Amino acid sequence: GSRAWGFERPDSDYDVRFIYVRPRDWYLRLERGRDVIETPIDLPWDINGWDITKALGLMLKSNAVVLEWLTSPVVYAKDMAATDMLRAFADEVLQSSALQHHYRRLAVRHCGEFIAGRNEVARKKYLYALRPALMLMHLRLQGGVPPMSLPALTRDLPLDTEIRQAIDAFITAKRQAKESGPDERVPLFDRIIEDEIARAQPSDTPSPTPELARRADQLFLELLLSGLS
Repeated sequence: GSRAWGFERPDSDYDVRFIYVRPRDWYLRLERGRDVIETPIDLPWDINGWDITKALGLMLKSNAVVLEWLTSPVVYAKDMAATDMLRAFADEVLQSSALQHHYRRLAVRHCGEFIAGRNEVARKKYLYALRPALMLMHLRLQGGVPPMSLPALTRDLPLDTEIRQAIDAFITAKRQAKESGPDERVPLFDRIIEDEIARAQPSDTPSPTPELARRADQLFLELLLSGLS
């Protein structure tokens, strides 16, 4: 959420996400039940997690959400060994085309819903479109896994001073405001968003190889038998 993205407000809630392993016998049943744990939203807490089998299956598809969970700059609790194994596997199976598809779709959606055709845009909605656009820029120029935090992302990119200062000032204004009120359109941001959406042409993501699927099974067993459950 906004705390990991680096533009939370003083009253922002806490989006807590986690990956878990159940006791062994749960995986030996014919009907396992749900592979997520969700709690009712009780502000300021928004908490849910994914079972390890769900997380590994999504990693095989280079799912951007689970990758962000693993690279979040905000960590409330962490099993170092398990996290290192999961992050290493995520790097091994990473397909940049899948990340590009995700962030392009995110930028298009937020731009269409909250920016296009409007004279004023809420600050957080602008940042919701700008962050995936800059993620696309990072994938295009530098590859690898882009930083999740927007301030870290801008530091990592070869942006003009004018653009960097404009983004920093916008983030500062967003973080200091108790309410995310509407702002005038920012042509500089519009150009970045539109340009990166246009550059990131949709493409198919290759299916995981049988070897990578076997590696996912092996990692699942290692985590299941490691005593985490």
